[in-house]
Amino acid sequence: MRCRIPETTLREALAAGATYAAIARAHGDDPAAVRARCVALDLSRSRTQGRIPPEPVLRVALAMDGVSVARLARAWGCHPDALSRAARRLGLPTDPVGRAALRGGR
Repeated sequence: MRCRIPETTLREALAAGATYAAIARAHGDDPAAVRARCVALDLSRSRTQGRIPPEPVLRVALAMDGVSVARLARAWGCHPDALSRAARRLGLPTDPVGRAALRGGR
């Protein structure tokens, strides 16, 4: 099934922060078709819309007890996978044991 939503409508909806699923529901279309059309029109949304924090800030955030990586990612407006990749690249742990070690200062 092809998405027949006009490009201008898609562009406006994405600029307003709508998801592919929300756009599809509003226009009676399939979310996968909406996404495919947005990608084809180069309107696709980046998964990392926010900013990954600098290393010292990320280190302190990961050391916080009871705050998940997903919750941190939401706070910075990025995808949890992007935050995990950045932490891995900086040598910071995202697993519970490693994060506990950060809290302990070891």
